[in-house]
Amino acid sequence: MERNRPHPFEEIESPAVEFSKPLTKKYIRFTFPEGYGGTYFAPFEFYFYGNRSSRVMNDVELAYYACSDEETVKTTATGSLALDGVDDNSHMWHSQWYGSTASTVGYPHTITIQNVNEDNINVLKISGRSGFNAADSMKYWPGVMDVLQTDTPDDSASWETVASSLRLPHHRLSSVELETPITKKYFRLSFSRSQSSGDLLAIQEIYAYQTLDLDAVCNLNWALTDADGNVAYTYTEQVEKGTEITGYPDGLLAELTKHYVTPADFGSAFTVESNQTQSVSYTPNLPFSVASSTDTTYYYLALADSLVSTGGALHLTPTSSYNSTTAQKLYNMHPAYRWAFFGDPFSGFALKDLYADSAVSVGSTNKWEVIQVKDDTFAIKTLGAENYWNNGGGTIALAGKQIKATVKKASDVCDVLDGGYYRLKSQGNTYLVLDADAPDTLQHSVSDPADVPDAVFDIALQDGGTYTLSADGIFVAEQTATAKPIAAGDAKAANIYYCPELSAHFVQLGTEGVTKSFLFYNANLGYATIWGPNVQNALWTLEPVETFDVPITYISGNGYATRVLPFDVSLSDEAAEAGHALYVVSGVEEGTAQTTKLTTGAPAGTPFLIVSDNEDATLTLQVGKLSDTEADATAFESNMLHGGFKADTLELYSFYVLSYVTDEKTGEDVPGFYWTNSTVFPAYRAYLLYSSNTRGLALVIGDEVHELPTGLQTPAVDIDASNVFDLQGRKWNRLQKGVNIVNGKKVIVK
Repeated sequence: MERNRPHPFEEIESPAVEFSKPLTKKYIRFTFPEGYGGTYFAPFEFYFYGNRSSRVMNDVELAYYACSDEETVKTTATGSLALDGVDDNSHMWHSQWYGSTASTVGYPHTITIQNVNEDNINVLKISGRSGFNAADSMKYWPGVMDVLQTDTPDDSASWETVASSLRLPHHRLSSVELETPITKKYFRLSFSRSQSSGDLLAIQEIYAYQTLDLDAVCNLNWALTDADGNVAYTYTEQVEKGTEITGYPDGLLAELTKHYVTPADFGSAFTVESNQTQSVSYTPNLPFSVASSTDTTYYYLALADSLVSTGGALHLTPTSSYNSTTAQKLYNMHPAYRWAFFGDPFSGFALKDLYADSAVSVGSTNKWEVIQVKDDTFAIKTLGAENYWNNGGGTIALAGKQIKATVKKASDVCDVLDGGYYRLKSQGNTYLVLDADAPDTLQHSVSDPADVPDAVFDIALQDGGTYTLSADGIFVAEQTATAKPIAAGDAKAANIYYCPELSAHFVQLGTEGVTKSFLFYNANLGYATIWGPNVQNALWTLEPVETFDVPITYISGNGYATRVLPFDVSLSDEAAEAGHALYVVSGVEEGTAQTTKLTTGAPAGTPFLIVSDNEDATLTLQVGKLSDTEADATAFESNMLHGGFKADTLELYSFYVLSYVTDEKTGEDVPGFYWTNSTVFPAYRAYLLYSSNTRGLALVIGDEVHELPTGLQTPAVDIDASNVFDLQGRKWNRLQKGVNIVNGKKVIVK
């Protein structure tokens, strides 16, 4: 007959053996091949007991109260560790040994325990220290035990004896069944000797059970159902028939709390007479938002014990699976180290990082269980196993104590980024600029972008939640061969992610392929680069562009300027009332440039003329998508002004620029469109493309005609160029009498 587990008869007065198969024959023979250290054999009595399979044992909830002595100097082996739910030799109660002797701190050793729910306790199980051989173990395992109980465990308490001189079997994990159950709120275990001659005690865990007759109990199943009625988790408890249920069982509540789940209000009490299932709706209150295909939030995860000192970020490289030697790194808030949780608390979560968009796994398992440690701290381990993320049960915290870290897809937060005109500000407080003349380099050297057109990016939301980024009509895309972003002729999709705590964004160029590179600020190079995940400075502040400044040149009491901009602009009501107006040149008649006033504004790419009778040196235009320009449709169609977003080379005297000449008779400066002595026309300025032998065209604004002076000889200079210098190198906003240096050439004004 085989035993169902090892059970040696070692120095025990009343050893017990439980057989894996019942004894059913008329006669029984026991053979004892050897003794324990001797040659004599003297059994006192044999007892036989029937099968106890008709009963069940329910766990009893225990809590630590006090102990007689514990070791706290050489190691932490306090009495509370015998009731912490961890059954190993690193979490045990050890009697005091440092500085003690058998005469000062020896047996008895006692521990007082709270019977939390005042259940009837019929069975006690003691787990002794593991890791020793049999001879050494006996020095630490308890051998004889008294059990006492009381209602109030203070110094004046009256203790009632439940059992005395109980001999514990020589097992590391030994059980004793009490003839009289423990029924009171507190009980004390008093150990009077070890299994041998030792004075020290070492217990890893203490368990208690209530036994019930199987015929008198039934199963009560608590089925946790989600919003769709699907059963996500079932908790089963065995209760006596006829029991009135007035609340959720503590074991269920503990399990739900551990998984950040709150059940619905209990409702009315009910009585259990047979096996039954009770449906319970629940609400997750996780410390993170569960991701979906349409709403994804990414989180920066940090080791809880590293938050204050180092802010250590936990991440996995996109090409490797779980690896404890490379998992913990120190990095800035780069989006590659952000994680989204897909799943639910019961079936587990798939963790996907923002960079590779793939679920991390351990072996064949890619579902992770989130276990609450504190309100904002949790451990992540593989579902149904003990493989922890930090390879040692390390707890993980959402970084809220030092670095806040949620990241959402910007298209999921439409009030944050629903498309429009934006400036991208780097962590170095400089702004991104797409130079149309060198579109493969995104500069970020501009610190004041108020009048820099190519620092304004048109960000458009696409179907599927991606975006396009363009400036000067050129789309920003990724280039895998180098670290530079490039300008593309066609719209290229990008992902933009938002970090609400920092009011900042990540820009991920490319939504397909392998690289999915992030745009980041490179202080050393002076331009933005793209690369894989092992970089920093990927945060950008997207500032909505609401205004744009245009310098004004004043000629004989009126201000003038021309522009062609890659975004829609208009005049505010205040600017119009102050005497500013926008025009196009709608025709040339008899040596005059006829103008038409715009009433709605100038759409992106429309060259226009600014005229002002206000003395402001700068006109602030309103920037924003024009919803209706139908009123100016005819003016746009007839517009003779031209211009672009990069400098252009034209044939000499083939075009006219807004400028002025001085009437020698009156001394007045006369504005108009004139030939220029330059063939290079700057970006963002408007010129009049018109073939004629006439050196100038008189400007007609409304009913006012600016007559050109007679005998016009000298070609004019574009007043918008703003690069007029005298011989001492001083810059002027307009030509001065005498010698001027314009675009590196001498221009003489008499």
